[in-house]
Amino acid sequence: EYDAEKLSAFFSKRPMEVARRLYRATSVLTKAWRVWQAEEAADAAQRTRGKVLCDALSELGPVFVKVGQTMSQRKDVIGDEAASALKGLQQMNTPFDDELAYRTILEDLKHDGPLAPNFPLGVMGPPLFAHFQPGHVAAASLGQVYKARTHSGEDVAIKVLRPGVFKLVATDMHVLLLMLKTLQKLWKSKTDYQPIAVEIGTGVFRELDYHLEAENASNFNTAHAFLGFVRAPRWFPEYSGPKGTAKVLALEWINGAHLGGLSPERQMKLTRMMVDASVAQLIRTGVVHADPHEGNIMLDTEDRLVYLDFGLMTYVDAQVMEAFASGVCNLLAGNWVELAYDFRKCGIAPQQDFLRKDPQEKGKFLRISAEDFGDALRVAIEGEEKGRSQFGALAPALGGMSRGYKMLTPPYIVLLCRTFLTLEGIAAKVDPNFSVYMASLPYAVRRILSPETNQGKEALRNALLTERGDFKFQRLNEILAQVEDLADDPKQAPEAVKLETPGKGSPELPAAAEDAQGGMQTVQGLLGVGEGAALRRVMYDSNSQSLARYLRTREARMLRRMSTAKLAATLKTVARNVAVPFRVQQRHITT
Repeated sequence: EYDAEKLSAFFSKRPMEVARRLYRATSVLTKAWRVWQAEEAADAAQRTRGKVLCDALSELGPVFVKVGQTMSQRKDVIGDEAASALKGLQQMNTPFDDELAYRTILEDLKHDGPLAPNFPLGVMGPPLFAHFQPGHVAAASLGQVYKARTHSGEDVAIKVLRPGVFKLVATDMHVLLLMLKTLQKLWKSKTDYQPIAVEIGTGVFRELDYHLEAENASNFNTAHAFLGFVRAPRWFPEYSGPKGTAKVLALEWINGAHLGGLSPERQMKLTRMMVDASVAQLIRTGVVHADPHEGNIMLDTEDRLVYLDFGLMTYVDAQVMEAFASGVCNLLAGNWVELAYDFRKCGIAPQQDFLRKDPQEKGKFLRISAEDFGDALRVAIEGEEKGRSQFGALAPALGGMSRGYKMLTPPYIVLLCRTFLTLEGIAAKVDPNFSVYMASLPYAVRRILSPETNQGKEALRNALLTERGDFKFQRLNEILAQVEDLADDPKQAPEAVKLETPGKGSPELPAAAEDAQGGMQTVQGLLGVGEGAALRRVMYDSNSQSLARYLRTREARMLRRMSTAKLAATLKTVARNVAVPFRVQQRHITT
């Protein structure tokens, strides 16, 4: 686990080691900065500064690469050009010597013999694998991947950490924190950059723990088994290093292709699945793969979506999921005051008061109403191109707001922003009009109507019942109308939720597509399952007379049809269950 205080105590006894690394990092980054400044007036086509910056970070190693990858999602902080240049870091990883990797595998697995028959040459003893493919198949910032075949005939991917990476990461995290503190003093900034370092450090240290990665993959498979079309590779513990110090991780080899190697039709299929799986992670399960770039996403030979590399995961609690779901609905509906409260629940706005900077006194904040904060959100979001349809427009909008209002950056939000900005970028290659908000809507409505937290249940109750217990059907209609509009207008719906998608059980039909087939069907699906308990409780506690009066109205015709269909399906199931033993008994009597 990353612990800044322990690192500080450790390196306080090694000042020369820190000084050398700090000097090296400062020198490399200063050269890149000078090139950046020198080319400020040059034409965009003639500029080399983006590549120079990427080369500098890549030269410094995995921590600085992770900093660059994280900042590539923050156009509001570093600008469009730098953000675009830094996205290239995902493909820029200098490999290390394969011979070092071979020795690491044998040492970490404590194997006295060759990797495979006659490989390496001259090594005697029983082979570790039936076959081992010479040379790495992929190189990443923290390690490399090799392909092997077990004696039972299963192909496996062998991940090997870079030599000396533990010490390098620890040193660079301490150096990074020193650099950020120094920059904060030089710039006289009130922004605390330490949370950024903590988030990066926590993420990188977790990526170094191969057993944690295997556990994350297992949790991901368990959480998303209901989708039926998404999975993670299986772990082979017998070919992995010891817990706590493992330098080798063996996972199932996935036969398939990445986005760039697929036909246009299969690219669309992968994108549909990826969008639906990502939204399910954020709003329904809370188990989020936090590094879903193109290299970590594949479509296998059975047309299933496969996520790779589970070193970076985010676990989102139920309250935040409910706030995100509510935020999606309120953003699309233009309910800005409610969106302000959603921001508070997510930890992006202060918990006690909404605050605006005092224009007269620096460093002072003034309390404002939720209506004023909501109006500021409206101006900021609608002021950005595609502000209400593209997640990528939200960061600059909130960055602009932070100059006049008190805004917070909870640690988890950095990884979530990175996740969904990456998702939006990949989906845009297939569908330029893709909207993560529209794709999220069916799940968002379902989450709003099936809260897990006491706070969410109380909010649902207050939203749907008056003090006298009368059901607020108008409010329910407003919530469901968003999904109804999406279902009725296929042009408006993203591919992940279009209605013409094939039937249930097919990989072509993600769960959100089923949810999107109408708002009332969303309610119908919830009333019969465990997650609909809160909604059933509200309906049970409602005034039965007001419910009866509503059911006679024209507005309730869809609810009547839904209830009739649900009752018919239930009776049909009961009749079928009764008929089977009756027929068996009849045959027995006849015999």
